[in-house]
Amino acid sequence: MLTRTDRMLRPLAFVAPLVLAALPVIAQVATADAEKPRPPVPTKPEDLGGGHMVMMIIFGLGLLALVIGACLIPAKRGHMD
Repeated sequence: MLTRTDRMLRPLAFVAPLVLAALPVIAQVATADAEKPRPPVPTKPEDLGGGHMVMMIIFGLGLLALVIGACLIPAKRGHMD
């Protein structure tokens, strides 16, 4: 038999997960006059690549050299040829 407390808490057991699941959605509601986020745009040409571009090119050339070097290693075949 259900006690009085059980009868009062049963509806809460169904509603509480829905409310908790909706909290992140409610927190992200933006007002109409709020400024929308914009992606960062570099203002100077130097900011486009910077020092990272040089390191990426050096790293890429190093990887390419490793791949080509591994392909140029002759397959060792014994005297059975």
